[in-house]
Amino acid sequence: MAAGKRRLPNEEGEYQCVGCHKWYALWEFHKDKSFANGRSSTCKECRKKLNKHNRLKGRYGMTVSEFETKLTDQKGQCACCDDELQIEGSKSRYPCVDHNHRTNEIRDILCTRCNLALGYLKDSSVRAIKAMKYLIKWGC
Repeated sequence: MAAGKRRLPNEEGEYQCVGCHKWYALWEFHKDKSFANGRSSTCKECRKKLNKHNRLKGRYGMTVSEFETKLTDQKGQCACCDDELQIEGSKSRYPCVDHNHRTNEIRDILCTRCNLALGYLKDSSVRAIKAMKYLIKWGC
């Protein structure tokens, strides 16, 4: 649908999403001044899926299907700490694509905490061992 094109509501005042073709109240669409009614042509849920697709494809060259397959293969758990990954709720357990920053090779799906920890350790097993020894020294 071209920008600025007018979309008309149904009898209940709902608008049709061009992604899923379901009818929703106007507030179920993000604001977008390029449309006559001031709202996007895709519902918030479809926009969320599209953003996820674009982010995975752009950053990692990975499709949503490949991401979900990897997540299923890992039984919905972080490949590092085995915590259950959660799409909703705790940001610390949100699934992140772990990859080698030098080669861009995708490794596994990690929770946010583990992904950040590996980043802070600069993906160095030497640093990780030193951190582990430090924690053991202090009885952790």
